[in-house]
Amino acid sequence: MSYLQKTQTPLTLRSMKYSCPLCHSQDGSRLETISVEDLKKLYHKSLKFDVGYLFSTSSIDLVSCSNCQLQYYSPATSGDEKFYNRLQQEEWYYVDEKEEYHYSQQFIFEGAKVLEIGSGKGAFAKKLSKADYTGLEFSTEAILIAEKQGIKLVNESIEQHALENKNSYDVVCSFQVLEHVEDIHNFVKSSLAALKENGLMLISVPSENSFLSYSVNDTLNLPPHHISRWKDEVFQHMADLFQLELVAVKHQPSEPIHYFQYFYATSHIAIRKLLGLPIKRVDLTFISKLIKLPSFLISKLLLRVVNADTMPYGHTVTAVFRKR
Repeated sequence: MSYLQKTQTPLTLRSMKYSCPLCHSQDGSRLETISVEDLKKLYHKSLKFDVGYLFSTSSIDLVSCSNCQLQYYSPATSGDEKFYNRLQQEEWYYVDEKEEYHYSQQFIFEGAKVLEIGSGKGAFAKKLSKADYTGLEFSTEAILIAEKQGIKLVNESIEQHALENKNSYDVVCSFQVLEHVEDIHNFVKSSLAALKENGLMLISVPSENSFLSYSVNDTLNLPPHHISRWKDEVFQHMADLFQLELVAVKHQPSEPIHYFQYFYATSHIAIRKLLGLPIKRVDLTFISKLIKLPSFLISKLLLRVVNADTMPYGHTVTAVFRKR
């Protein structure tokens, strides 16, 4: 079981009323209503897994918070242990090398006390040989693997950990975690409680300023896997909300593996606009299926003339905050 599997709210406690998981504002606009039946079809096609049991409603809304600009799904429906165990069977799900790891190293000085939330098997810890590292992780399998490599992992949530480790760390970081978390406000609040004054909080999430925002039927960027979407402006709102200094916002450069995804997504949307069809994140209609072939062919042609310097941002964005 991974760190993400114990950060859920029970179905019985979920509310249908919009409430931003970051700033708690109830002022939000609905961007799209998505059929749970369509989500079930997407996950069955990509993972051969039925996610239907996780949902308490027949549809969910994608909402944009009018206050902090975070986009989130309501009601919040995240994966459980069974769901993440299925994902962990895929070799591509956890990778040891991430661009955000390399970028984040520069903020960690020798001897710094570092806390990573959702550390997996400790891939980032391996890059911090001169730091005093602690990782939070729920997966007992991952903890055992990390221990054999001399990596210190603790089986508890950031909320629990912060209670006994107030103002303890120079750096608190989480990579590809917040987009899975239902109570983002409490997650961030607890992260800051564990951080020393003038310490740094590093957060990496999928970027809604990248090709991801154009993608249609992008299964793993939808509930119950990802339950929020992050544009750059959210980070300044977060800094204002928690009285932080926003030190940096760093986008992952677009990589060759992203080029086709970008061209396919933008071609798909361009054809939809030409046909007068609405732009959707999920669309399993017959006309949407017909658009797939010309989108694929256009993407293949564009790959032949691609100029890497003109490509948009890559998958991930990292925000660096200083606790005042």
